[in-house]
Amino acid sequence: MKTKTRKFIWSAPLVAALAIIGALTLAGVLLLPNADTTEAQGAAPGAPTAAGTPTTPNDSSIGVAWVPPAHTGAQGITGYEVEYVQSATAPVATTTWMSASTSVLAGATYYEVTGLSGTVTFYFRVRAVSGSEKGDWYTTDTGAALVPDTVPVTPTTLAATSITGSSFVVTWVVPGTGGSPITSHTVTVTDDAADPDVVVTCGGVTNTGGTAWQATCTGLTPATAYDGSVIATNAIGNSVALTGTDFATTASPAFGVTGATISGFSSSPGGSANLVFSATNASGTGGTDAIPVGGSVVLFLKDDFAVPGTISPQDVFFASAAGAGGGAPFNATRVVVDTEDADHTGVDAHTIRAYIPDMNVSDTAAEGIAGSAAFTMNIVKEAGIKNDTEAGTYEVAYQILGPAESISTAFETALPDLVIVPKTKLSDDANKRGYELTITASGLNKGRNSGAFVLSGADSAPADCRTLIGLAGGRNARVAEAVVDSVHTAVFTVEVTTDDFTAGNTNHICVADDDANSQKFTTIESFNLEPSIAVDPKSVSAGDEVTVKLRDFQAFDEGDVVKVTLGGNQKVWTKGTDDGNVDAFDIDPDGKEFTFNMPGGLEATIEISVEVDPDLEGPMGVVKKQTTITVAPGTLNLSKTEVAPNESIVITGEGFSEKSYINVADIKIGGQPLVVDESGTESMVVGGDTIEVVKTTSGGTFSATVRVWADGDDNPALDAGTYEIEVTDGNEFEATTSITVKGATLMVHPEIAGPRDYIKISGANWPVSTSDADQDVEITIDEGAGQMRTRSTGIDSTGRFYYEYQLRSTVQLGKDHTITVLYEGDGGDIEEEITFAVPSSNVTITPAMARPGDTVTLELTGMPIIELVDAVIIDGSDRLHNVAYTTDPNGDVTVEVTVPYADPGFYPVRIVVEDVTAIVQLEILGEARARGAAVPLPDALADLGDNLEAVFYFDNVGKTWAFYDPRPEFAELNTLTEMAENNPYWILIKEDQDVVLDGVTHSLSCVGTDCWNLVIW
Repeated sequence: MKTKTRKFIWSAPLVAALAIIGALTLAGVLLLPNADTTEAQGAAPGAPTAAGTPTTPNDSSIGVAWVPPAHTGAQGITGYEVEYVQSATAPVATTTWMSASTSVLAGATYYEVTGLSGTVTFYFRVRAVSGSEKGDWYTTDTGAALVPDTVPVTPTTLAATSITGSSFVVTWVVPGTGGSPITSHTVTVTDDAADPDVVVTCGGVTNTGGTAWQATCTGLTPATAYDGSVIATNAIGNSVALTGTDFATTASPAFGVTGATISGFSSSPGGSANLVFSATNASGTGGTDAIPVGGSVVLFLKDDFAVPGTISPQDVFFASAAGAGGGAPFNATRVVVDTEDADHTGVDAHTIRAYIPDMNVSDTAAEGIAGSAAFTMNIVKEAGIKNDTEAGTYEVAYQILGPAESISTAFETALPDLVIVPKTKLSDDANKRGYELTITASGLNKGRNSGAFVLSGADSAPADCRTLIGLAGGRNARVAEAVVDSVHTAVFTVEVTTDDFTAGNTNHICVADDDANSQKFTTIESFNLEPSIAVDPKSVSAGDEVTVKLRDFQAFDEGDVVKVTLGGNQKVWTKGTDDGNVDAFDIDPDGKEFTFNMPGGLEATIEISVEVDPDLEGPMGVVKKQTTITVAPGTLNLSKTEVAPNESIVITGEGFSEKSYINVADIKIGGQPLVVDESGTESMVVGGDTIEVVKTTSGGTFSATVRVWADGDDNPALDAGTYEIEVTDGNEFEATTSITVKGATLMVHPEIAGPRDYIKISGANWPVSTSDADQDVEITIDEGAGQMRTRSTGIDSTGRFYYEYQLRSTVQLGKDHTITVLYEGDGGDIEEEITFAVPSSNVTITPAMARPGDTVTLELTGMPIIELVDAVIIDGSDRLHNVAYTTDPNGDVTVEVTVPYADPGFYPVRIVVEDVTAIVQLEILGEARARGAAVPLPDALADLGDNLEAVFYFDNVGKTWAFYDPRPEFAELNTLTEMAENNPYWILIKEDQDVVLDGVTHSLSCVGTDCWNLVIW
């Protein structure tokens, strides 16, 4: 029965109870565990400390910092107030302060006071706020004055980098802004040697990190010294100028050439570069201005070239038409490649610099390239300038440099544009009607419109793509269009199903953009449309109609025979007197397709082949073509995918051979035949033997009820695991699926027991009992000292069993005992073990027989030393009731507990100290009291456990209060010792709890601070 708990009402009795609490508090006893002691510390917070000197002053603000007070007030610090005063002398008591802020955040330790002005010193003070209470002020030790902004500090560290013949980069540092941000820099360089002076203003001023800056000076004269100047500016004004001298540009090259060209680039994407630079050294006569050994030729490859990270000197050759070398090639001495063009300012340029070798090794003199001599530089490295996907017209430039000269943009000379020929490529496997042909074109002009063109019926290809496009008569067609992408490539996908293609090697394909020059040089590829067969649809299930289409064979004559094979050696439908493997039939001149229904029992992917009769005459001769079709594989479905051994399930199958059969011996688990329900089978003679079979329908389906129980001596269903169920029909078509056999499990409760205790042994997932095969298990309990007890019990239809066993009074103490459960069956056994513990009896109980409410004494020995007794459990309840017992240095302790209200009988008493459990037996006799009689505290409220705070009772006759607090320190102060029938009690708890008190269920509540509940005992 559950009764409604009456809530607490403020009344005279309660006021009297609170008076008792006040008296106990004044006596030095804290009755309630959550008494508020804040008021003793003061509701207002303390004063901040260590405010010190105001910090970081500037032209209009000063900051003040502090350390929060140690005492934070009744509500904790909720904010701070900051005030200031402008005074020539330190503040005094009568000083009038100005408010800087009344709402500084609670966690702040710093505040910047803004909007200040004037030249007189400022002082500051801070105080903490806790709700409506305010603490004492803390005033800064000294004052601080505003610091006005100034012009920037004079720049320092002027230098020049990245020097070329026409430019360099100027760098400098600005040590300080003067308090106002830098707004600009004025950077100039001056040629003082010119008359008048030439002043160049540099641009691109950028901050390179922190106080470092740079600017770029361009348009300078080669081999000229310049003076630099930098001025920094902020809102206040300009800094003092920083100047520097002798920032000199490099000299111009000493060599000039004529007739420079570049050629030889491969027309095949991905081919080797074989790039050739040719020129004549036009400087001087008679070799007096030769390009010396150690000089170099520099190529700048612009736009979208792909340049490798390194090129070996062995892959670059120099040759000269004049000189003792007689035109023989010599390897470069060194090749430097810059794929990111770090030293060159050209846009998207890549640099290859090859150094000139000794062109005459027959003497000791080092001879470079003589004046007026023609020469070449040939790069032959495989993929040296490899560019797989790009072609078209590109910019190339060069420089000729002496040994000590640096690369410079100012002196690069443009070469004639380099033309790379476009290329057409076809996919290799798209040569049949119905397939998708991929056409890839590279080397086109990016961003242009392009098209793929097909010329059909021509024996030979035209001279070029432009000619193919211009042919009249309707034999050519634009089959696809695309815009050339950013890497000069266009990709087209064409389904070969239109009349634009004809059978044989008579289809010519090219791709060109709308640039006439590109059309002239684009390559042409030939496409051979071969005879083929196609199926529709390409994915089917057993029983679906399939259409076979014959494409691009020669014309059929009346009566010609075509042989069609489905699935190679697979058994298929039968027509006429055929053997069931092939179907041969006549096709008239217009009969280019046929249909059939897909049989069951086929693999997931099968081959369909069409072969022209060998006697058929014609230019194509014997033709055999294949294609594939995807058949949904046969499937097995299980009514359950997880079972216990011997459990029955239903197997259904689809996609098997039509109107066929399945031998029950071919329905297997783990390779062993399953037990099939005979009600779903029939007898059939196969090969002279009579067997039991399950028939398949005309749609290739079947259903069979089986037990997951294999015939034979080796029964896999007795071992837990995942197994394959396999079914094979009479045409040897098979399908598989997986099933999980659950492992047998054991449980024992309780896991710790003692003499004459009952233990409950249960199992799950053991072999299921059926009407024709009852299953039993044998249970062996080892009670120690040679005491073995064997029992048996049956397993139910769910694979479960349950057995209750009472331990003997002579069960061996202080050890783990084994329970062994054995199932013995055809084809194998199942055996599982589990243990339970019987602790040592390091305890005696006096008396050994008692009634509910009696006190018994427990003498424990040999337990963990100096440890609390954690629990004394009798009939499922802890009898300690918050009373603390601690073992002595020998591990001994004496504990007294009351006997709970329980039915007469033998009960184990379990005592837990740290991680050690001891057990002793107690016989509870008949009831010592009737229900509703007075019950001693704390037994009466034991089920409340730690949720109990206190209990009050008002004696209306004597007009007195009694109370009980469960904490040990109140043991001698408690005046309430028992709870008597029909008396009202105020019970204070910590949180909501439904609890049975003296056989009655109560719903006790705790909402906020209202946690008192009135209970009638």
